Amino acid sequence: MAEKTLLRTHHNLRSINDRKNLVNLLAGLTCFSRIPPATNAYVDKLESISGPGDCIGDIEMLEECLRRNTYISRNQVELLVLHEEDFNNILRPTMVRQWEERKTALLSLEYFKYLNHEQIITACKLGLIRQFDPLETICYEDKGHVSYVHFVISGECMILQCLKIKATTKKGGKSFELVDLSGHEDVNLFQDSSVNESKIDFFKNKTSFFDVNYEIMSEEDEKIKREVG
Repeated sequence: MAEKTLLRTHHNLRSINDRKNLVNLLAGLTCFSRIPPATNAYVDKLESISGPGDCIGDIEMLEECLRRNTYISRNQVELLVLHEEDFNNILRPTMVRQWEERKTALLSLEYFKYLNHEQIITACKLGLIRQFDPLETICYEDKGHVSYVHFVISGECMILQCLKIKATTKKGGKSFELVDLSGHEDVNLFQDSSVNESKIDFFKNKTSFFDVNYEIMSEEDEKIKREVG
């Protein structure tokens, strides 16, 4: 009852203690639990980690804006410094084209249409554009590691859940067990590693086991036949 009275009281009529109690009351709500308290101090926030071959400060040159981040070295590093004149003469034409391609690809997706200008720049800095070959398999064992999220800009893809099962025959019958591929790097997702190395040889000498590439091509062939018929 006291909480309702405190909320209904006009802000000009609240005492210092009432205001403190109101702050504690609002801070305890679930919707505000994720908001960190004001520290009145500089907070060192980690946004990304740069490694060998990464460019630092290129976005500021392309967008002609102020420095966006401060980079701190955790160990000894070697840097290749490129002055503005050399950057404009050597790298700017190519990097501008690649940068505009990233922004165009990002803005073409409805998922990112609510991002503001600063968020678009950050997303383009962290994102990559890759072109995959036909029937190429993208496989990644998600074990909590940081990985890329893929968005299809053009073309089409098929999402498959491929499981490798180990069958063991005992006196009571057969038992099946899922194989953890992350702990066996030498174990391939497919039963024959030559399938991934050479798709052409596979289609010339097709075996009886299940293959993802063959299933995709079979589905595409059936679709073409239905369209022609």
